[in-house]
Amino acid sequence: AAQASFAVAQEDVSIERLNIIRDVHAAYINVLAESESVDLAVEQQQLAEDVLKIVNKRVSAAAESEIQKSKAEVTHANTLILKEQASRQVQIARHNLAKLWGAVTFDEHLDKSHLFELEEPETYEYFVEKLSHLPDIQRLALESEHKDYLFNLAKTERNADPTISVGVRRFEEDSDNAFLVGLSIPLQVFNKNQGNIAKAQAELVQTQSNSQQIELNLKQSLFENWQNWKTAYSEASHLKTKLLPAADKSFHLAQSAYERGRFTYLEVLDAQRTLINVRDQYLNTLRRYHNARINVKRLTNSFGE
Repeated sequence: AAQASFAVAQEDVSIERLNIIRDVHAAYINVLAESESVDLAVEQQQLAEDVLKIVNKRVSAAAESEIQKSKAEVTHANTLILKEQASRQVQIARHNLAKLWGAVTFDEHLDKSHLFELEEPETYEYFVEKLSHLPDIQRLALESEHKDYLFNLAKTERNADPTISVGVRRFEEDSDNAFLVGLSIPLQVFNKNQGNIAKAQAELVQTQSNSQQIELNLKQSLFENWQNWKTAYSEASHLKTKLLPAADKSFHLAQSAYERGRFTYLEVLDAQRTLINVRDQYLNTLRRYHNARINVKRLTNSFGE
């Protein structure tokens, strides 16, 4: 029972090690994503400045009303606020990453290319096969084994151990000495350790039942994260190859047409918002992709593969 308990403790260490690796990966991706948010905010500010310059020219030439200039100024002001917010978030993300290894700050420059690297997941069956090697699953088996040993131990304790005594006795009448050996066997009539046996048996049954439920939950979590990984991969690939180039092209066409007086400011603003929304959507999809991938790696103990 003690050896089984020690084995369970060893699996607990392995589980915590996996959790730390997962947390570091997640925090690292969060820093990359927040850094990309800052870059997007800077680009949005530049776009807003470019549009504001065009609007100012058209207002000066009496080709546009003052209200359009006010709208452009509001849009530009909002981009400044968004950039400040993004800068604060990246500092928080860096602090959280540094905290995982006991540092106060993290000032290293990180290569963001990893954020945009996409890998299509293997089949669900491929990952399910890896579950058997997961420390969480192995711990369940060891925990059941430990409870089984405790149950057997409780059953053996219903038979009390015999007591053996030895000693020397002196008889004063004739000055003789006698060597005495005593043996006593308690009769367990009223106490057969039934309470402890019932408790150990109940804990064994509960552990086995919990193990089945935990294993089902792990499989369900693996399936959900695998689906999220697969879906995010498809969405990110589509956004990268189709929507982002189209939105970027539409905005620059609208900006050029507005400068020549062929488009209204509202059309430019709509194209700008569409481009910003697509970029935000792409970044959020990348976040979901990496988080789902990290969770699958954690659930299959496959970091580094």
